[in-house]
Amino acid sequence: MIDFSPADQVVEVGAGMAIAELQSLLGAEGQCLPLPDPAEWGAAAAGYPGTVGGLLACNLPHGYMAACGMPRDWVLGAILRRPDGTEAKSGSRAVKSVAGYDAHKLGVGAWGRGLRYVRVILRTYPTKGLPTMSIVQSAPVQSPVFIQRCLRSDFDSVLRQTPGVVAHDPQTQVIWSQERPTTPPKAG
Repeated sequence: MIDFSPADQVVEVGAGMAIAELQSLLGAEGQCLPLPDPAEWGAAAAGYPGTVGGLLACNLPHGYMAACGMPRDWVLGAILRRPDGTEAKSGSRAVKSVAGYDAHKLGVGAWGRGLRYVRVILRTYPTKGLPTMSIVQSAPVQSPVFIQRCLRSDFDSVLRQTPGVVAHDPQTQVIWSQERPTTPPKAG
């Protein structure tokens, strides 16, 4: 951890920091990243927490997504390494920044292609203020798992047709299954 300001709900960390370690340090101050406990919900429902950089590179759905957004929404600033090895800084510690474009969010969900995170400034959440998760789980969501999203109008149909469902979130239309879903699902 590089810097933590509990009053501002902002933490700056190296991208290689383990999510479990970060959650422990934040928890001591009543803060957290809004991710479900992987021991209770399984790694896949918790956004596959490994490292901070991995969490951002994957930007996978998680149990608090409906109320707290995706990891992309928590990034306030970063130092990124470009493919040529040079580093670039973007964003700030302010939740509302007028410093320019959100270039620090370009690497989120890119699976490590192109920009890579070196240091990240993240928004934290109060542990006691976390909302109720909208995820419905039949078993802990362990890897390997297939994650699919669909249109709100097709959700019930896709859910019925998906084999091996272990969890689903009706608010975000995300389905986690242990078996490969049919692609594309049959209409009706």
